[in-house]
Amino acid sequence: MRPKPFQGLLYLLEHRDRVVPKQDLAEQLWPELVQEMIGLVLGEHELPAAVRQPIVATTDGVPLFVEEVTKMVLEMGSQHTGAVEAARLERALTQTIPATLHDLLMARLDRLGTAKGVAQLASTIGREFSYALLQALAPWDESTLQRDLRRLVEAELLYQRGMPPQATYLFKHALIRDAAYESLLKRTRKHYHQKIAGALEERFPETAEAQPELLAYHCTLSEAWERAFEYLVRSGDKARQVYANQEAITFYTQAIEASGRITPALDAAQLLPLYEGRGLVWMLLTKYDAAIADFQMMRQTARASGNPQKDGESLCHLAFAHWVTFAAEQLPFVEQYAEEALLLAQRTGDQKILARSLTSLGSIDVWRGNLQEAEQKLDASLRISRHQRYQHSLAHHLMLLGAQAYWQGYFPRSTWGSTISPLASTNGPGRTSNQHLSVSSARRRAPTDGAGKYGFSLAWPNLPISREAYEQALRYVEEGLREAQATSSQKYVALGWALRGKIAAQMGDAEPAGTELQRAFALIDQLQSPSLIYPIAYELGYWYESIGKEREATTLYGKAQATIEQMVTTVEEEALRSTLLQSALVQTINERVACLGG
Repeated sequence: MRPKPFQGLLYLLEHRDRVVPKQDLAEQLWPELVQEMIGLVLGEHELPAAVRQPIVATTDGVPLFVEEVTKMVLEMGSQHTGAVEAARLERALTQTIPATLHDLLMARLDRLGTAKGVAQLASTIGREFSYALLQALAPWDESTLQRDLRRLVEAELLYQRGMPPQATYLFKHALIRDAAYESLLKRTRKHYHQKIAGALEERFPETAEAQPELLAYHCTLSEAWERAFEYLVRSGDKARQVYANQEAITFYTQAIEASGRITPALDAAQLLPLYEGRGLVWMLLTKYDAAIADFQMMRQTARASGNPQKDGESLCHLAFAHWVTFAAEQLPFVEQYAEEALLLAQRTGDQKILARSLTSLGSIDVWRGNLQEAEQKLDASLRISRHQRYQHSLAHHLMLLGAQAYWQGYFPRSTWGSTISPLASTNGPGRTSNQHLSVSSARRRAPTDGAGKYGFSLAWPNLPISREAYEQALRYVEEGLREAQATSSQKYVALGWALRGKIAAQMGDAEPAGTELQRAFALIDQLQSPSLIYPIAYELGYWYESIGKEREATTLYGKAQATIEQMVTTVEEEALRSTLLQSALVQTINERVACLGG
């Protein structure tokens, strides 16, 4: 749709610094808006229609192209408006307007003399750069450098903030930076990147420490592969620690690629953290096949480097990665890797590997219904973890113990398992607050009822429960939250908040319930964990519905429904898809969407 006339100026201002691909015609400026933009650039100057038309025709409605061509026309002395001058200018324009925006930008740079070299060096740093770093690299004296930077600012190729030596600069548009960068010879680019990396290490060590990805970028482009490898690993670790999962995967992958370019070849031990780190990130993204492949590489590398500790840890990672696939055919792999890890732990005395292997073997016994054997293994693992303070293992141990205690009828012992398990209430908006908090068994199956990665869910049978029992459950949740926060286990932090909100709602405390559920949903949505997004979205939606905010409830129920539909597309087996879609929670979500939507 064409913008209305009164919207034209606003539209131009919003799009002035955009570059729209020529193939995206729907986003380009209409001819009348191009005329408005030409007028904005001209300011007090005038151009006859015969001169404006070639600009409209050549620029194809791309805002930056319009602006740059108009400026070029002004530089040619086009403010003369006589008929003869206009005719001459029209002919000159036909011959001199560059065919592409890149050609035009290069023509402008060429006309700036020595300032072009400054733009080229600056472009190697990036779209944004500091005067201090540029000065550290520049072969020119300070007065020449500052003069040429002023010329670039006056030509509106750069924006400036502050005054030298504290100034920072920004290329007005990414394409301007790209044009300057691409005009450099490859060997010159490589040399510049090498100088930038060296300057950052030597003169700006705080930047190198805080932004290893910046050093990784320049070392990679200068083909300094050993340093690139080091900074890529550090960048991956940094990204993983803040749950920037896709970035972490990219950095680890680039580090592995860089390692193949290093001669002589790196020791196998140096690759261990890469495969382990990337495998752990794949786990967070629920890409279990990719995680298993990396843990297999970790295992091979650990054995090649003679590292029994990492060998054992890779076996534990493999056992757990197969376990969370929720597939019965994976059980033999879980058992095989866990038993190998147990033998290695007994041989080496490694208590951490011993605890993890016992947990995996206990999980197998839970699945098979061998609850006494499971309890023995899980109790032993829990004792080791508590004694050695293996905080990362405690939540898993306690959840499994809580579940198997419930199945045996030891309800007081099962409370921990219920409070740490993912949300999956199967009751709709008709549920009441005098219901019993318990753990429902969910034998290893498809990711139904919001079961998350452990296969447990919250159920709400119609049994009375006192406020004191809810308060006791809340105390367990608080303990679990402390463990999760101490170990930066973000999924469990979100889960703890959600459970705290759910308990508050059941106790009739509406305001704190909403606060906890809102921040739980915000975090789990950021982490992109589908198996927890849809049950927490449902719980928050139900809370909104309970306080009369049906619009917000509808949005969240829709989010839950869309997440479920996305999950279904990843399940290959028809039986598993059917189990998910027929689960009580999914049915309830569909009912609420239909009810509020209607």
